[in-house]
This record gives sequence, structure tokens and C-alpha cells, in this order.
Amino acid sequence: MKIPSSVLSLANVAAEDSTRYAVAGVQICKSGGDCVARVTDGRRLVELRVPLHGEGEDPDWEAVVPADLMRIAQSWKASMVNIFLKDKQIRLLQWI
Repeated sequence: MKIPSSVLSLANVAAEDSTRYAVAGVQICKSGGDCVARVTDGRRLVELRVPLHGEGEDPDWEAVVPADLMRIAQSWKASMVNIFLKDKQIRLLQWI
């Protein structure tokens, strides 16, 4: 799934407590024709909903992406990032 790089900036809101993976990452899910990203630092919750174009046929899914991984992807300065989930592994690839 291609996600806009603006979703990556949500990693800056995530808690830095690495012992609680759910607050040290960003929940990204594909729901219908939208990409929904949610993040919390334990006090505040931010949700971003972005329409996906041309990917509405794929099945819905969700994953918690580690904030550190999203911060690395932010450094790529790409306008879009591909996210792949397979066998409980998350891969982010730069979209050029």
C-alpha cells in the first residue's frame, strides 16, 4: 500500500517508552478505501485518515509500525512510501 509521507510524521507523537510497543509505534490500517493512522503518547491521541486511490480492492489489514522505523523513512524525503506486511514482517520502501 502506498501511503503519503505525511503519515510518517505521526511518529513524532509516539511515546518514547519502548517497553510499551502499542504507544511506541503508529497503528496503520487499511479500512475500505482509506489509510487510517493512529498514534498516542499515553496522554493524547492523533488520528489521520487519508483516502487511497486505486487500492480499494485489497483486503483490510492493520499493524503497529515502530516509530523508529517511521522516523528512518521520514529521512528519505519521498512523497510516498510503500508499506508491505507479510508473515508478520513490516517493510517500508521508498517510492521514487
